[in-house]
Amino acid sequence: MSNSINATFKVPQGFEKKDFIQVIKKISGIDNPEKDIQEHKPPKRLSHYFLFSFLPKGQEMAVDVRWYKDDSKVNISSSSYLPIDLFVTLVKKAYSILKVPCHGNDELTLNPEIEEVGEEGIANRRIFSFNIFTPEEVEKIGETTIMKAPWEVKEKLKDGSILTQIDKESFSSSLEERKKIRKMLNHE
Repeated sequence: MSNSINATFKVPQGFEKKDFIQVIKKISGIDNPEKDIQEHKPPKRLSHYFLFSFLPKGQEMAVDVRWYKDDSKVNISSSSYLPIDLFVTLVKKAYSILKVPCHGNDELTLNPEIEEVGEEGIANRRIFSFNIFTPEEVEKIGETTIMKAPWEVKEKLKDGSILTQIDKESFSSSLEERKKIRKMLNHE
């Protein structure tokens, strides 16, 4: 059964469509994506967003890039059939433009946690199956503390940020794994 994987960036106020286009260009390699960006203005209770979908070179699974304008978030998602290393590469490319914290997971990972703390409780969590800690977060938490946590993937990026994955083969993790790491990083 296919399951979607996603990575979310909380973008700063003032983020505009031109900034979204820069992210799309960087991760898709498409020079003029503007004509293919779809705008969705659903009913009031749902978020206004822009969507761009593309097929990475040599792949059959599309990648969706959404900018939730009202929520100040950029989300990258695809089917879990997309190779995880390719997805991580796309997220790292987006980070190179956005330079803000990122977290990710597959769509099934958070179900037990949502049952425990609700949707609003999830929104306040910081440690997920996949994370990029900005240099400011690394300084605040401590590089040694982050690197000692039980991640299967720990990668220091050029700007001093740290990318982590609980499971190197997927964007999945158990609630117990996330709780253990949150406790270690003092992010409960």
